[in-house]
Amino acid sequence: MNDDEIIRSFNVREQVSLTVDRAPARVVAIAHEYGYALDDYLMTVRPVLYRMRFVRDDSEEARRRAAWADHHHRTSGAWWAACWPSPPSPSGISPDDAAAYRIAVHQQRHHPWRQLLLAFGVLMSLALIGAWALARVSMPAAVLLPPVTAGLGGWLITWSRRKARAALPEHVALLAQFERQRVHPSSGQPGGGRAVPVWIASPGQSETSAPAPGVPGQRGGHVSEKYSPIPELNLLKEFEERIGPVYYSDGFELREYGADAGLHTWSEHPEFLSRFVPFAQANGSGSDYALWRCDDRTDLATLPVVLVGDEGHLYVIARNLMELFQLLAIDSEPVADFGFLAAEDVEEHSDGHHEFLTWLNQNFGLVPPKDPHALWSGRKETDDRFRAWASRFVELDDR
Repeated sequence: MNDDEIIRSFNVREQVSLTVDRAPARVVAIAHEYGYALDDYLMTVRPVLYRMRFVRDDSEEARRRAAWADHHHRTSGAWWAACWPSPPSPSGISPDDAAAYRIAVHQQRHHPWRQLLLAFGVLMSLALIGAWALARVSMPAAVLLPPVTAGLGGWLITWSRRKARAALPEHVALLAQFERQRVHPSSGQPGGGRAVPVWIASPGQSETSAPAPGVPGQRGGHVSEKYSPIPELNLLKEFEERIGPVYYSDGFELREYGADAGLHTWSEHPEFLSRFVPFAQANGSGSDYALWRCDDRTDLATLPVVLVGDEGHLYVIARNLMELFQLLAIDSEPVADFGFLAAEDVEEHSDGHHEFLTWLNQNFGLVPPKDPHALWSGRKETDDRFRAWASRFVELDDR
């Protein structure tokens, strides 16, 4: 099975069973990133098959991993991007290696003797077959072969069990190290779900320079919240101030958080106005970006982003801030009813574009989208909800 086939197997069902004839660690690695826990693991010998059963993990951490894995897979194909930054650190642990440790830990905790007894059974079967064949040559040797094999096999089983048990703490520690390669401090996720990571260790960074778990976007123990209550926007504000008065994405610039974006010209109804949080200029002609407070979630970075157009457009342009940041990496102003240009159609880049790409990758592990149209299509469901809600207050053009 290739990665795409494995990923399609984890389609939000509560339980998934898979059998493969090679690379079981790859399956376990993908299952973990997509929010599934290994529940049973069995290797058969004739033929060599790996039978695995997984159960959906509904914890917030697992849902967070799944959201990022799905986001990266849809945008770049790299489902591992959140846990295995590129280029990888020399001391990093790959998802496949982590999966091998995960299998070992599972077997030691739940079925410490299963594979050993299976191996012993195979060994004794071979010994009996050998004894039957040897009986034609030497009956005493044929009689001795099974008990000698049993004694040797018993010793090997005991030795292997002790060795595996001694390795368990090391494997658990390596799995903890693997999880520290990526941090999911935010309580939200790409696409309006539950959780997004806001920092991914770049190669060469030590663990002490990573943000403390549970503190969104924390660098060195502090990120200023003077600009906004959203750590991701605060990081962008820091970047914007550092590179100076140059564009890093065509027409885009952070404005005063929550400043007026002319929404009162659409409707002065308090419920309508209270649900928008303007935060940025979208182009050079007067359009703005605003968060749409579609619900009362606390992680504002996962709210949909609305384009408040200077030519009378009002629609969702990105499902969350992370998608908007990716679209900004194209270095194109938004195009009404279209989204953004493809990266190859941008002829000239802004002065700060390269620095922005570096910042985006180091802080969020993101790159420009390979297919902006896929993101545009993906936000349609959210836009339909937005239009249904906004139509209670304003008249929107048919689209």
